[in-house]
Amino acid sequence: DKDSLSKDAWPDIMQCSQDMSHVLTVVADSTDALKAVLTSEAYCREWSASLAPHARKIVSFTSPLGLDLVHAKKRDPMLVMHGLQLKEVKEDSDEYGKMMKAIEAISKLPGIDGKIAVSLQPLGSGRYSHEDLLEQLDVKESRAAGITHCFAVLVDEPASYKMLAQSKTYGKWKASYEPYLAGKVLAFCMPVDIAATASAPKDVPKTKQTNGVKK
Repeated sequence: DKDSLSKDAWPDIMQCSQDMSHVLTVVADSTDALKAVLTSEAYCREWSASLAPHARKIVSFTSPLGLDLVHAKKRDPMLVMHGLQLKEVKEDSDEYGKMMKAIEAISKLPGIDGKIAVSLQPLGSGRYSHEDLLEQLDVKESRAAGITHCFAVLVDEPASYKMLAQSKTYGKWKASYEPYLAGKVLAFCMPVDIAATASAPKDVPKTKQTNGVKK
């Protein structure tokens, strides 16, 4: 739980999670598959009706998966998600290139194979911006809370995240994005009990044509 994590592995979790208490994660292999979920009676009526009396705030966003979700033979697998509000950072800019190099450096840390995987992805899906994707999904209102990018960390156990967060390499990653933050980082974690393989998005834009965090 959050209290244990704050003591043992992640001292800043209370501040970063901003009182968020639960996470709904939806992994889909295409926009059509995700739209089928978000427009289904089970989601629109049953899920939403059960949630409404209890949710004080909902933050919802969609991004490419970026890493394989693997939990078999791992002691206590955990997925940590950081919602970043980055200003004036384009994917072809030098600033973004430095961030990706910092991510690559984390991936090359000795001894992390099978223990830690990381990914930085802009919101949206493939060539769709987040706004265009919401239109494609028939979602009328964005609840992304200003988030533009998602930094994901999959670890085999909380101790591995603590080790990563205390490393100089992780410090360089934070230094690469912090000058471009437009707001507080929203970060949260969850146990991993689903398996999924990341792959390039299949979507191809036509003419012109969500994971939710609850408080």
